[in-house]
Amino acid sequence: LLFCFGVHRELSIYCISPSLPREVAFHQETADFLISITPDKDRRDQVANGLLFYLLTDGVNFNKYFRCLSVIANDQWYAALCNVNMILIELWPKLHESCRELMLQFFREAVKLNVPKIASILNEHEQWVMGLKPGTFMLLNVITTFGHLIIDIPAGSPFENVRMAMIQSVVFIIRNRFTDACMLGRDLLLILMRLAKIPQINAIWVDLVTNPSKFG
Repeated sequence: LLFCFGVHRELSIYCISPSLPREVAFHQETADFLISITPDKDRRDQVANGLLFYLLTDGVNFNKYFRCLSVIANDQWYAALCNVNMILIELWPKLHESCRELMLQFFREAVKLNVPKIASILNEHEQWVMGLKPGTFMLLNVITTFGHLIIDIPAGSPFENVRMAMIQSVVFIIRNRFTDACMLGRDLLLILMRLAKIPQINAIWVDLVTNPSKFG
């Protein structure tokens, strides 16, 4: 593992080298280099895992690491998403707050890129969400981040599956961790108002008025 991270650290340094033109966000030379050192699936998965590690620990260069990862991951993202799953299930309580913020940033960028299977990750961890401690910052951040992204993604767009996954996540948290959601105060009301035309959110409004005991 240490050898793996060492190799990827050298790769990452190359990818963010100041010798690359500043006006070019992601230089073609870097993409070509990444492709050249990942001739097979095993090597590609190893490099993808290393880049995931560094994008979650080096916030300053997050965007460059993510672009590198998007080249390595190609159209599958299997290795990266497997490790994201592991982090969410096993390591989340041990992560520093800065790493947690970068994980949420990873989801934001992955949603924008319409990464395959990202919608599944958003909705396969209900038991994990229910097990989080009261007042967990991530729950609040998911509501606010997804709330804004849902507004930005038009209904019926190519990203509809991701949009629906985010709606499902927001609804699940509000209904089952309502006390935590209320910590957002005015922001929670604004999010619910902006999303009120969505049937699942409208149902929350109805239950808040007619049957508030439904909320956990």
